[in-house]
Amino acid sequence: MLSVEQVAKKLQVSIRTIYYWVEKRKIPYYKIGQGLRFDETEIEEWIKQKRVPPISPEDMVSRDKEEIVRSD
Repeated sequence: MLSVEQVAKKLQVSIRTIYYWVEKRKIPYYKIGQGLRFDETEIEEWIKQKRVPPISPEDMVSRDKEEIVRSD
């Protein structure tokens, strides 16, 4: 189990951000007594769910065409 500080360091965000995500229930956590703990495997899975896939070359071409049309 990871502490708030460890998760913040792992995700390269502030401790305040972790508490905000907990408050909004945006990150998986466990409340143990007065403290918060995070399962490392669950955090890794959560990170993977946040992945934004890359744009395919075909999508890039169609986006470029849209930009040309919009600018005219």
